Amino acid sequence: MGKALLIFLLGSMAIFGVINIFNNNNIKNALNTSVSYYSDTQARNIGNSAMQMILSQLSDSNSWRVSSASPQTINLFNGSANYYIKDTSFAGDSLVKVNVLANYRGTQKTIISYFKSPQSASSPSSYALFSGGSLNVNGGINVSSPTGVNANVFSNGNININGGGNNSIAGFLNYTGTLNANGFKLSNIIPPVNPNGLPAYGQSAAVPAPTFDPAYYQNLATYQYPPNATINNLTIHFSTNKATPSVYYAPGDLNLNGVKFDGYGVICVNGNLNLNGIVANTNPNGSSLALFVVKNVNANSANIQLNIFSMGQINYNGGLNVNGSIVAGSTGSFNGSLNINYNPAVSSVLPPSWNTAQNRPSDVRYYLE
Repeated sequence: MGKALLIFLLGSMAIFGVINIFNNNNIKNALNTSVSYYSDTQARNIGNSAMQMILSQLSDSNSWRVSSASPQTINLFNGSANYYIKDTSFAGDSLVKVNVLANYRGTQKTIISYFKSPQSASSPSSYALFSGGSLNVNGGINVSSPTGVNANVFSNGNININGGGNNSIAGFLNYTGTLNANGFKLSNIIPPVNPNGLPAYGQSAAVPAPTFDPAYYQNLATYQYPPNATINNLTIHFSTNKATPSVYYAPGDLNLNGVKFDGYGVICVNGNLNLNGIVANTNPNGSSLALFVVKNVNANSANIQLNIFSMGQINYNGGLNVNGSIVAGSTGSFNGSLNINYNPAVSSVLPPSWNTAQNRPSDVRYYLE
């Protein structure tokens, strides 16, 4: 009897020990699974959050790229995300690829996004030089792209370029009519981004000329000029906040002579704009200032750091150096050398209707590895 009881007790203790070990292993495995799941979820959250932050920044600057050889890092949620951004092609489409490698305490997740550039649609600000009618340049043309994005030139009509020598265009040159180039080498038209090997120049379908409502800017105006105002040798200080640019409104013609600007701002001219001498923007980013002109722009030799959008003609005499872009709703005529260092306008200085196509990258395709 005593021996049987002893065997029973020893057996029970052994069974209890085995069950206890089994339960402890289950608890340990469950804990490891929970930790792994939490780390996996956190890594995914870090990657997704970083991707959205990157896409938001690309909405303001579609030319922003980060080399895969020198990726950048975002630190958030007690983890990090390394990323790079490059141009590529996918199923015949010209796309932008964003690669994000998220890391949370050793757990890594890779998120890849392919999307169409925010300004791949024909937004007026997506051109370095746009003419709603014929485009005439006498004296040569040089269009550069410091950020590596295409600095495109377009005309809803004929393009006539006289002179130029070794001048070049770092983008596509398209037109609805004909191209006449005298002294300008067509081999110097070289788009920096052309993954599908498209022709650098040629005829294409018409693009609607840009329009805007001056009343929109009049209602937002922080300052209004008197009718037919003339400003001589003055420095105008605009907002230092990119999100809330200053808005100036001119109810009639506006004459600017030797004027300088700094900060983020808009000048809307409900008439003709006349520029004489140097009209400069002392902010390093020429895209921080935009001029919207209802009628025509007439100017003499100038160095300008801004973007000009006119619903009428743009006529220049003498050399012109632009750090920004030029858009004419009607014809564009430039007598003298034309040099454009393409710097597209930031979204905050554009009409809301122009930002529709570039608020967010479109046709986003995600892949999780």
